[in-house]
Amino acid sequence: MVLVVTFITFGLTKLQPGDPVSKIIPFGTAQQKEELRTDLGLDRPFIAQYGKWLGNFVQGDFGKYYDSKQSVNTVIKTSLPVSLELMLYAQFFALLI
Repeated sequence: MVLVVTFITFGLTKLQPGDPVSKIIPFGTAQQKEELRTDLGLDRPFIAQYGKWLGNFVQGDFGKYYDSKQSVNTVIKTSLPVSLELMLYAQFFALLI
């Protein structure tokens, strides 16, 4: 069931309008954009992209943010403690009410 959900979600992201490469380098040349598509694997078939994504996901590699070039894992590690603290305070106040 989890595989079906990930497959559908991955597929829905591919149906979104626009090109991720154009967002990353909006004023790049056609050659630069094609090189980035190749680097990101966007020139590969859908099922190959999904397989690579799923393999990385299972290994705990969630990729990088394109804007900040930071690893998603790093961002999760820094924001998770703050989010958990906020959740605990919210639960505490919810119990008081």
